[in-house]
Amino acid sequence: MNSYAEMSRECEQQAEELKKTIDKYKSKSKTSRNREELNAKINSYELIYYDLIGRANYLRKIAERRKK
Repeated sequence: MNSYAEMSRECEQQAEELKKTIDKYKSKSKTSRNREELNAKINSYELIYYDLIGRANYLRKIAERRKK
């Protein structure tokens, strides 16, 4: 089983990969005709991104508490 600190880092890495995808779609949305569809994807990915960031912060706090 992974420690809380390791799980936090994994969530952060997943969030960074997702952020790259979000940025890619944002750059496509400026020139695309299908803006509504791309914006829907961007919004969905952003919800997941912020969930991952929140989860990483929560796991980091648990790891810090366990060290004490």
